[in-house]
Amino acid sequence: MRNLVLTARRAGVQACCAGPSRLALSTVRRASTRAEAKPKRRTTVAYSSIPDQALGSDGEPLPPLDAITPHPVRKRVSKRKPKSATTTATPNAGAEDAEEAVRWPPLAQSVRDDMARFPHTILLTRVGGFYESYFDQAPSLASMLGIKLANRRWGGQDVPMAGFPIFQLEKYLKILVLDHGLLVAIAEEFRSTEGNAVEIARRVNRIVSPGTLIDEKFLDPFVNNFIVGISASNGRFGLAWLDVGTADFNSAVCGDFNTLRDEIARIGPREVVIDAGTIHALEGTSSTAGDGRECIDVRELVPDPSVYISHFTPTSTPDSEDAGVAGLDALERGTVQVLLGYLRTRLLDSDSSLDALTHARPLHQRLDSAMQIDAHTLAALEIKEGAREGGLRGSLFSVLRRTVTRGGTRLLQQWLCHPSTSVGTIEARLDMVEMLLHQRGLREDLRTTLRTGAGDTTRVLQKLAARRNDEQDLLELRDAIKTTTRVTRLLHAERAHAPRAAATLQMWGEKFTDLGELATKLGDAIDERVIEQRLARQQEMANDVQDVAAETTRAKIRSLAGRKASQSGEEELWGDEFEHLIRPASSKMLGSLTRTHRQLRRAARQLEVQFQQAYGGDHVSLRHVMGQGYVVHSRGKALSAPAFHDGAEDVSVHIAGKNRSTHTYYAAAWTALGSRLDALAKEMQAVEAVELETLRQTVLVQASALRQNAALLDQLDVLHSFAQAAEEYNLVRPSLDTSTSLTVRGARHLSVEIGLLERGRLFTPNDLSLDADERVQVITGPNMGGKSTFLRSIALLTILAQSGCFVPCQSMHLGLVDRIFSRIGANDDLFRDKSTFMVEMSEVGEILHRATPRSLVIADEIGRGTTNLTGIAVGFATLATLVERGCRTLFATHFHEITDLVAENTDPAFAAVSFYASDVEQHDAGLVYSHTLRRGVNRKSYGIQVARIANVPQPTLELAQSTLARLESSHHT
Repeated sequence: MRNLVLTARRAGVQACCAGPSRLALSTVRRASTRAEAKPKRRTTVAYSSIPDQALGSDGEPLPPLDAITPHPVRKRVSKRKPKSATTTATPNAGAEDAEEAVRWPPLAQSVRDDMARFPHTILLTRVGGFYESYFDQAPSLASMLGIKLANRRWGGQDVPMAGFPIFQLEKYLKILVLDHGLLVAIAEEFRSTEGNAVEIARRVNRIVSPGTLIDEKFLDPFVNNFIVGISASNGRFGLAWLDVGTADFNSAVCGDFNTLRDEIARIGPREVVIDAGTIHALEGTSSTAGDGRECIDVRELVPDPSVYISHFTPTSTPDSEDAGVAGLDALERGTVQVLLGYLRTRLLDSDSSLDALTHARPLHQRLDSAMQIDAHTLAALEIKEGAREGGLRGSLFSVLRRTVTRGGTRLLQQWLCHPSTSVGTIEARLDMVEMLLHQRGLREDLRTTLRTGAGDTTRVLQKLAARRNDEQDLLELRDAIKTTTRVTRLLHAERAHAPRAAATLQMWGEKFTDLGELATKLGDAIDERVIEQRLARQQEMANDVQDVAAETTRAKIRSLAGRKASQSGEEELWGDEFEHLIRPASSKMLGSLTRTHRQLRRAARQLEVQFQQAYGGDHVSLRHVMGQGYVVHSRGKALSAPAFHDGAEDVSVHIAGKNRSTHTYYAAAWTALGSRLDALAKEMQAVEAVELETLRQTVLVQASALRQNAALLDQLDVLHSFAQAAEEYNLVRPSLDTSTSLTVRGARHLSVEIGLLERGRLFTPNDLSLDADERVQVITGPNMGGKSTFLRSIALLTILAQSGCFVPCQSMHLGLVDRIFSRIGANDDLFRDKSTFMVEMSEVGEILHRATPRSLVIADEIGRGTTNLTGIAVGFATLATLVERGCRTLFATHFHEITDLVAENTDPAFAAVSFYASDVEQHDAGLVYSHTLRRGVNRKSYGIQVARIANVPQPTLELAQSTLARLESSHHT
């Protein structure tokens, strides 16, 4: 009887390796085709030895298979080009005829359909353990990501392809989405089982854009990732902004384009969605639309080129009865629904949970409830970012940042960019800062508690809402609840040590919602030890994977040896204990299944003992081997006929495989028992999945209370940060009211002071007094005399005070400021055909149009970008208009002629203008700047001396000096 080599494919023959008779074995050695390769062995089975009956996992015969009915083969006719011609596939799926569509394999056709459906995206298709790109997108993807470009034969054509393992998705999403500003469509695999067949379907379930990131690890957790929607109606603009990762959702109405631009600058979005139905967006032009839409210059609205701009036309009109937008202005409702409609086109599989992702209802923001800071002032005062260093260094945010939580850090930036205009709100913050400043022990306890356990509740809740969470997230919420409880106890306990602050402490303690029962439920249900073990294994696996090439990873076939018997207490059980993520004690069903599983492990151990007795030694064990299943494993020699034993189970075996050192066999009893162990493990996993889903739903029921508690912890973090900064920088509490006065003694600029201290120098403070009698100060003085620094310091003190922070000075009384305007520094904008003087005049125009009597204006060197006479005229006219507006103004200039024009003017309004100057003393060793302001005018700039310090060549300096003397002489004559 000739031998037939058995393969993995079964074609019409019912064969099973488990049966009552032992198999006659023979081995055929196949020589390797390469001389240097190690010879391979292949096991063969005699045809006569194949069992007559196939047995199931219970050892009973299986029913026969249905007869095979061959299907008629339909011939396909395809026209191919001659072999000499090179054919490369292109993704013009929409233009393919029926014959062309039929000849593409299912995967190829799915890719082509998705590329046609999402034409402006990079498509990544999940194929097993890889994300892959095909057709003409593959070369571009390979180039951007630095990965290998390959070809795949589809439909008789060479199709370009590139891909990477699934665990590298976030790494490459960052490159594609954030670095290159592209949209990425992700097509995932969805498996369905019908009978014994597993079908794989692929569909795009998410389109990733810069503003729709949820929980990606490359997101900066200390900065909000906002997406902004805008729409227009009758010259007004609706504004809605959302951080999908934290559910921070707000809306507002802007009265004009400039206000809209400034609000977008303060929000700092990653992506802006423009309602194409109400706005005609242009780039670098002021053309008008004839269809009733508002025309805007996108580059002026969002000058940052890294912000992604999307144009979206909503398909439905806003519903005023929608609970999510009820009560909002009609323009706001439309804008909110534009933003939500856009998100539905991006988060394709999250539509059912979109309300949870957006926290259901946007919070209406009244723009007059916060100090208005325009885009130029944000940059000029370096509130969020440093102008010279780049990034955060040198900014007000970096100087004050003592926060220890992610949410607190995000809130700190929001408070600095949106200072309050409510005296009550500001005083409540100052009360808490003062209490924390004096109660250092409480401050340190709060800092430690928040740093170790506050977590990032809002982001975790978003992951739960989007079903992107894991068990670690639930434990993070448990820890956050415990932290809230500890903070509440700290506040209540401190009342005994700070009787003056007892009311403040009581108020804060009562704001929190007690969720201790939820924390107990989460802690009792989830086994943290198992999570730690899994994380350790994942880290180990990740380290291993990093050392393996992608091609090797994909082709590698894993084979795990079966587990040996383990000792559990005094009782021997087979294998390892089931790794319970959910504690069995927290679920009756899970507890019952766990007891059954333990009984089966006990039975498996007893069966293993029987096999060892039958085959004479502990070299025999029961194992589970990947690729073979449950087998009897023999170390060393092959198993001979079993010795007599009195066990109840059949211990006969049939060969499964062998190598030089081991043999494996199938045994009906062990196969049946192993199948029961597998089934029970799957059932326990299913029960755990149900329990985890129940916990997820339980948490989401309490989402509102969790967010409220998280917001309070964030506020405490910011206030504790303010108190810490007050102690380090010697800050004082400001006094605020609703007047229009501004008085400061010993004002300092924190960033400049820190920089000077690093170089061993001291900062020179200055005083200021602005009231009804003196609303405007004109400041003159030499170059490098400190005029710009003084102007900035006063603006920053105002922002700090209205943010609820102590201020760097000896004392401060502030009448609330509604807007801060700055005209400091200017650069040309050649891209939009604007010179330096044009940019300066645009900023001046905005100030003069928008300033109110409650505003604060700091203006430096207005008129410097043109001829002297023109500059003097423009500077004086600007000053006169500001005097007429009645706003508090600091006006620094080198044009001392302006002071003469003011003195000569008989208009009584100019009585509110006062003059201050800084001085410099000239010695043989050089110039000594006093930096202290005095009343009066300084008509010398000492510009040539500054040029000498800057190392301008001596001949140039001498020529400049002689020219200056001649000009001054002619001017006096």
